[in-house]
Amino acid sequence: MARARDAAPFIIQLLGEYVIELVERAASLIESAPKAGYVAFARENPDFLRLTTQRAASYWNAYYRGRIRKRADYPAFPALATLIAWSSSETAV
Repeated sequence: MARARDAAPFIIQLLGEYVIELVERAASLIESAPKAGYVAFARENPDFLRLTTQRAASYWNAYYRGRIRKRADYPAFPALATLIAWSSSETAV
């Protein structure tokens, strides 16, 4: 669990990068990892999640909107939505 928490900021940050392969890998890591580390980090850093979401939106709009028409289909957004839901849930651990 400590390992996931230590890596959480670095993996979450990749969701806001412009290289889609990094975004896809980070999203898959978040989906497959123990979530306690991500939940703790997300709860403690809501501004970081907002900034990462803004960066993802910017890169999707600038580079990928032409081939990924729906924002929800860009891999960063479902992963970020999951993190935000976990951070606001009383029972998520």
